[in-house]
Amino acid sequence: MDAPFSTLASKILAGEASDEEKRALKQLLLESDEYSLMYSRIKEYWDAEVNTSLISDREVFETELFRQLNLVKKSEKQSGMRKLYRKIAGVAAILLCMVAVSFFYLHQINSGHTYTFAAQNEPAEYLLPDGSAVTLNKNSTLTYQSNFGKRRRDVRLSGEGFFDVTKDATRPFSVEIAGTKTEVLGTRFNVKEQNNRIITSLVEGSVRFYSQNCNTLLSPGEEVIYHTRSKSYKISRIDPQLRTAWILGRLNYDNITFEELAEKLEQIYRVKIEINAKKIAGHTLSVSFLTEETAGDILDALKDELGFSLSFNADSTRITIDNQ
Repeated sequence: MDAPFSTLASKILAGEASDEEKRALKQLLLESDEYSLMYSRIKEYWDAEVNTSLISDREVFETELFRQLNLVKKSEKQSGMRKLYRKIAGVAAILLCMVAVSFFYLHQINSGHTYTFAAQNEPAEYLLPDGSAVTLNKNSTLTYQSNFGKRRRDVRLSGEGFFDVTKDATRPFSVEIAGTKTEVLGTRFNVKEQNNRIITSLVEGSVRFYSQNCNTLLSPGEEVIYHTRSKSYKISRIDPQLRTAWILGRLNYDNITFEELAEKLEQIYRVKIEINAKKIAGHTLSVSFLTEETAGDILDALKDELGFSLSFNADSTRITIDNQ
């Protein structure tokens, strides 16, 4: 990041810029779309409604910061824009470090520290001290204390997070959320708080879910939905892809029948799909699509290949498939 831009931006966000410096930054933003996008992203973190505080232990903070910046490198599966957002998030962290405030904050609790990671308008990925990775969905936060990893690995979640936990049989890993706990040794799973429900979905390995009246062990492809008000719960089989599609925004299905695909689309987009063209119901295909596409868009892309026609009701909540 160029020194003139970083200096001007930090002064303005800290309220220390002169009128001349404000005009200089404005000119930089007008001349460069990259600077403009970068500044808006940094300001978003700066203005985020989280409890920030001055970093008293700079050595601890910088160690944590540089470890987090290693996550700027993303997999080839992600889009260029998502890579840009990762890069901007790293730049935001560097700038906020210059003025001793960060989009993840450090504050003192008794004799230790508590670290909090936050995702604002985009999912964000973080690396925990034990090497475990967590991807937070937008408007979600995760906290852990400085004794994380000494005997246990305990974190507290608000919102939704996907965890890829490094296996360590001597140090259990647990996620606390709304009075419940999900405990693992090493696995991949998703935890979400939504409408007075806690939903824990297991992708790989095994987890044990604890609550006031629930103690259950999940197997891959299972999820438990716990109602925090009634204290009731239900365990069911699920498609792990549907629970984790928010991470990459894409779903992939190999050797799936058209009828099975229609059922998936009904779950994802909350529409009713009626197949009158029975000859194609059992047709096997492989599909890949972005979750931002509509069910109609996906089916429209398949109609010529499979030989069917589409019709929609007035509000597009019902799709009818007929022979051409």
